[in-house]
Amino acid sequence: MFNQEIEQQLNDFVKNEDCYKDSVDIYVFPQLWGSTTLGYTGWGGSAMRKSHTIVFYNNETNNAVVSYGGRFIRINNVNSLFIDDLKRNQIMPEYKLPSYCKGDMWEIILPEDCEE
Repeated sequence: MFNQEIEQQLNDFVKNEDCYKDSVDIYVFPQLWGSTTLGYTGWGGSAMRKSHTIVFYNNETNNAVVSYGGRFIRINNVNSLFIDDLKRNQIMPEYKLPSYCKGDMWEIILPEDCEE
């Protein structure tokens, strides 16, 4: 199931970016969060939790999709802060994601927005 979701999101990203899969860099790394809400807002039950972060990044268009905990978030026109954090394998939580944009272009991709 996990691999199918990643493959579907990769296909959607490639389609939206109008590019080939070969031009998309894929990063998967464990990330430690301060609660069970992972990078999302809300209250979590545990003090710390590790989860895999998945990032699709197209360096030609400078756009990315980030996922932690199964929800995907598109960030258009990422800045150097995003690239630096990506190199460190430490992506900011959802409420801080606008810090990664060169403008105001980010959105949460809900499951119903994805093609079957």
